[in-house]
Amino acid sequence: MSDYGMASVTDVSENFVPFITGEKPQITDTVTIASGHAVAQYTVLGRVTATDKYIPCVKTATDGSQVPRRIAIYAVDSTGGDALGPVYCEVECNPDELVIDGSWGAPEEMKELFADQGIYLRRPM
Repeated sequence: MSDYGMASVTDVSENFVPFITGEKPQITDTVTIASGHAVAQYTVLGRVTATDKYIPCVKTATDGSQVPRRIAIYAVDSTGGDALGPVYCEVECNPDELVIDGSWGAPEEMKELFADQGIYLRRPM
């Protein structure tokens, strides 16, 4: 019998790395991602105070976006203009899966700031 066209039967569950790592209920919302950004899935976002729009969180920013507030659930391309994107407002998640700007040394630097938002970083057991 030919296996041509058959789906693979390889068990990939041993390679699965979860993003959600706890039993805390997830709170989500939709926010405006400011134009000029290609945001990857699980990117840490900060809110620009003057516009209330979200951009990737950079530790050295001075416009309000230096505070990690949300995590992008999916990739969002706002390079052509502002775009709406779903975000986690509260979640317990794997810090190793976060997409963070290089200005942050490691996700653990965000741990206390995230906790103030209801986002908790915990690696899977």
